[in-house]
Amino acid sequence: MSGSEPISFHPALEPPEADDQATERNSSEERAPSPDTVHLRKWREDLRHSLFRAAWDGDAATVASLLSCGVELHQNSFIGSLRHLAVFEELVNHGFDMNSTEFRGEPALRLCANQPEILEWMLQHGADPNVTNDRGVTALATAVVIDRPTEAQLLLDYGAVAEPYLFHRAIKATHRVGDSIFHLLVRAGVDINYEVPYEGTPLHLATAYADKERVELLLRLGADPRISVCDEAGEQVTPAEIARWDGKLEIYELLKAAACQW
Repeated sequence: MSGSEPISFHPALEPPEADDQATERNSSEERAPSPDTVHLRKWREDLRHSLFRAAWDGDAATVASLLSCGVELHQNSFIGSLRHLAVFEELVNHGFDMNSTEFRGEPALRLCANQPEILEWMLQHGADPNVTNDRGVTALATAVVIDRPTEAQLLLDYGAVAEPYLFHRAIKATHRVGDSIFHLLVRAGVDINYEVPYEGTPLHLATAYADKERVELLLRLGADPRISVCDEAGEQVTPAEIARWDGKLEIYELLKAAACQW
């Protein structure tokens, strides 16, 4: 062996304690970052918190300054920006994509379905009115179920597609939706007799919910009480038959009389 050649050890011949010591040393280094690393992490965290506070407080100038310095936008700061148009403008000015779903799988447009000022600004500046969240829900569908006719009309004016199942969404909404939404959907061309599997037409659904006021409204808006749909058992049923089976005799008589007038 030449004296200039390095000495090499076969792994199997390495003393066991040497591996253990190396592992322990590496683990210790991982557990104990350098003071500079700790300081850098703390500095970045402080900047992110400053952005968060500025966004929620509506301090657009500070938000602009921090974003210009490269502070990363995180979810909570994004949510806070949706409360203040001036702040949200700064996000867009610094490269934020309004159609992005990177936070919570939600586009900004849908999260602003109850804020007409920000909603209109986004639409005026190129936001896609038909962008969906990761569950396929649009801003228009959201405006419908939270009973925001002004915002719903705004979305329609900018090209939002009125999905055919929106009457069903309105009927099933957690909080009661006003009549204005139903009139708006009719004007938007949504088929009031559209059938959804296992729910039927809007009239079938309102009858199943035993909602007499909704049944009356749908009839006034042109719902056809004669339509029968296939239920889960494979039987063809009309809204009146649903009412009769459920013992809702007042609704049954209403639907029966309406069917006779067609």
